[in-house]
Amino acid sequence: MRASSFIRRIGSVVHVSASGNIIVKAEGDVPRLGERIFNGDAKPIGIVVDVFGPVSSPYVSVRPEGARGTPKSKGLKVYVMASSQVKRKAKGRKSERGVSRD
Repeated sequence: MRASSFIRRIGSVVHVSASGNIIVKAEGDVPRLGERIFNGDAKPIGIVVDVFGPVSSPYVSVRPEGARGTPKSKGLKVYVMASSQVKRKAKGRKSERGVSRD
């Protein structure tokens, strides 16, 4: 079974913190902690390390992979890879419904 991947925009970079983390203003769905963030060319930028701010207007902190974020990052649109997988049945014991135990 194959998983198909597509990219979903999460927002745009608004700031680079003193520690070098990239701050993204989230638009719509907020990514999960640990998710990889990509630029428009599908090249990895970093990993989500924090989500903060008001629920109605959250921000996402991204730890850059490799080099620190730069002020040139401001305004950059960022994305996550979302994969939709075919649901699989849970493995385990089969139902014993209808089987009598004497």
